Amino acid sequence: MTATASYRTRSIKRARRSKTEIEVLKSDLYAILRAEQPMTIRHLFYRAVSAGLIPKTEAAYKGIVCRLVTQMRKGGDLPFHWLVDSTRWMRKPDSYSSVGQMLSNCRDTYRRALWDSQPVYAEAGARRTPSPRSYIELLTSSMSRLWSVAGSRA
Repeated sequence: MTATASYRTRSIKRARRSKTEIEVLKSDLYAILRAEQPMTIRHLFYRAVSAGLIPKTEAAYKGIVCRLVTQMRKGGDLPFHWLVDSTRWMRKPDSYSSVGQMLSNCRDTYRRALWDSQPVYAEAGARRTPSPRSYIELLTSSMSRLWSVAGSRA
């Protein structure tokens, strides 16, 4: 048996979206983001799946949503702040351009430690939800600011 007889090319026929279909999909992704921003790319993916725009596969997530959103951002068609990555934290000490700016920030953020002299410790908590800014988290963070209570997220 020869090498050409045992190994033949197979045709791989994939359905590809036309340029018009891609533009419609970009428009639909933009509309979802405009209505519900800010959100994560993963959240946008699930919203697109639930709207029937794309299949629920990892290939659709990476090959369609991530790729198109990147193109839209780089092309200036999508504001960067509409997408968030709530898993990454910036680790940088506060810095100021002047002593006056630092003192102004100190004045605006100073809180007396009301709980230091109390016999009890108070903490408010919320279970983590799929949404980066759930209503429960917003409620507990506002309570935390108002009463100077420690907040946590499980």
